[in-house]
Amino acid sequence: MTTITANVIGVGSTINDGLGDPLRTAFTKVNANFSQLYSAAPDTLLIVVGDETTPITVGNGKASFRIPYACSITQLRGSLGTASSVGTPTVNVKKNGSTILSTLMTFDVNEKTTTTAFAPLVISDSTCADDVEMTIDITVAGTGAAGLKLYFTILRTV
Repeated sequence: MTTITANVIGVGSTINDGLGDPLRTAFTKVNANFSQLYSAAPDTLLIVVGDETTPITVGNGKASFRIPYACSITQLRGSLGTASSVGTPTVNVKKNGSTILSTLMTFDVNEKTTTTAFAPLVISDSTCADDVEMTIDITVAGTGAAGLKLYFTILRTV
């Protein structure tokens, strides 16, 4: 958890007593407070790849989206509505056509989440510029896996 330190604006003891912070100093503190808030509160992007009932298939560009602001990807996980009965569904995430993972996202047989994967994914390139294009590739589909969703936890960079 990130600790936020408040930059308190001096307002003086009474109206117009001259003891408060000058306007420039006060608004510098306001900006610093907002910067801390923006960088301390992560967002989660949910990317849905396909529907809940149609089995996923191998292919590039199964989904694409743009990152809403400059950020760092702090966590990535996946879920399936229906687990694969045979084979290990494997997913690659690309930024502007290049992978961000040094170990791809995998779902073990009969598992609906990547959080329990034998080989956990590794994010090797977590920095994203504003409006960067991300694509989702499925490199192994498994058998019967459906309802693929990816959850990106992102932290705004200021």
